[in-house]
Amino acid sequence: MSPKTRKLANRRSHLPVVDHLNEEDHYDLVIVPMRKNRVSEILPALAANKFIPTFLFMMNNAAGQQEFIDALGKERVMAGFPHPGGFKKGHVMHMMPVEEKKPMALPIGEVDGSVTARTREVAEVLSSMRGFRAEIRTDMDDWLKTHVALLIPTLAPAVYACNTDPEHFAATRDAHVLLKRALHEALQATQNAGVTITPPGIRAIERVPEPVFVLMVSKIAKSPTFENVMGHF
Repeated sequence: MSPKTRKLANRRSHLPVVDHLNEEDHYDLVIVPMRKNRVSEILPALAANKFIPTFLFMMNNAAGQQEFIDALGKERVMAGFPHPGGFKKGHVMHMMPVEEKKPMALPIGEVDGSVTARTREVAEVLSSMRGFRAEIRTDMDDWLKTHVALLIPTLAPAVYACNTDPEHFAATRDAHVLLKRALHEALQATQNAGVTITPPGIRAIERVPEPVFVLMVSKIAKSPTFENVMGHF
C-alpha cells in the first residue's frame, strides 16, 4: 500500500464503549465481528441476556450457525460477513478504505434463508454506514462455506509456504500453480459436500488457463488488497 493510500486510510474514531454485556441491557441489534474460534468464549454472556432480539454473527464460518442457534435460539441469530476484512496490529485495525460512491457489499441473511421484516431492518441499519451497503442473501450458509473454501485450504497454505512474505509469494510461481490446483479440488470437495458454490461465477476461475492464472496472481500479490489479505494470516 502506498504512503498516500495509508494516509487516506488512517482514521481515528471515538465511540462509546462498554466492557461487558449485562443481562438486563437492551439493544436492538448486536453485531459480533469476531474470529469463529473465539465466539464460544462469549456465547454464555450473550445467551444470559434475554432482551436483545438479534445477534448478527459476521466472520469466516464453515461450521454453520447451529452452535449459535443452540445458545441463543434460531429467532435471534443472523449470519453475515464483514467485508472488506482486515487485521489488528497493536491497538490499530488495518483494513482497505471504503468509497462512498462505490459502497462495499455486506452479505447478510437469516439462518433459514427467509427474508423478513427483521432482515430488511438490519440491512437498512448496515446500509446507513458510509461506504457500505447490505446485500440480503437467502444462501448465507453456502456463501460462507464457499468463502472459506477459497481461502483456508488454498490461499493460506500457499502463503505460509512462502513464509507469509508478500514479495516471496508474488515471485514464487510454484505457489501460484499449487494454489490454482488446490482451488479446483477445494471447490469440487465443497460441492460434493452438498454446498452450492456461491456466487456461481466463482467456478469460472477453474476455466482460466494455468499460465494466465499464475500471471494474474503474481500481479494481485503486489496490490494493496493483497496486503490486507496477508494480514489475516
